[in-house]
Amino acid sequence: MVNELVRLQEPWKVIKYDDCFQVVDATGRFILAVTHRQDLHRSRYTHASNYLTAREAETIANAVAKLNLLLRNS
Repeated sequence: MVNELVRLQEPWKVIKYDDCFQVVDATGRFILAVTHRQDLHRSRYTHASNYLTAREAETIANAVAKLNLLLRNS
């Protein structure tokens, strides 16, 4: 069991990979990964709408990376 809160260092940044976008803090600590299946959208896979596009995943990751700033200013 964790006894102490983990403090995530600012700024948070988004790192792009082939199949996802990761949000990490200033020390490189992993916060979140948003996966996408752009390949399915390119190939017009029948059920591609069940998966995020790369653009949608990047938008979500960028929004999460800004959360610490929004929470600090509120």
